[in-house]
Amino acid sequence: MIAVREQLNRESGKPLEIGIGLATGEVVAGCMGSIDRLNYTVLGARVNLASRLCSEAGIMEIVIDDETKKQLDHPPSALRARPELRLKGFSGTIIAWQLLPSPQETTADGTPASLITADSTASR
Repeated sequence: MIAVREQLNRESGKPLEIGIGLATGEVVAGCMGSIDRLNYTVLGARVNLASRLCSEAGIMEIVIDDETKKQLDHPPSALRARPELRLKGFSGTIIAWQLLPSPQETTADGTPASLITADSTASR
């Protein structure tokens, strides 16, 4: 995600530098509100945790919770432990990890591998 965002920032005249927070778990999702004002939204503790992790993430960082870590296929070297967090709305400490880019996500010149197409490799 970050590699793609960096590529898009290089190509755009208006770079967007964001941090991303991810939490895995059950949420309530759907259209909520009244007949006059109906919005699709998500609610739940995991949504709140993702929001708090997003606030902890630095520019162009992805911070995940421990449950998300358990779901990843990345080797442990692709993660960096963050100091335990005390977050608003959560009684205990939260274990968080920074997701690091893996070597296969970029080419030798730093281009995100996911953006390489047959057309772009012909011009190299």
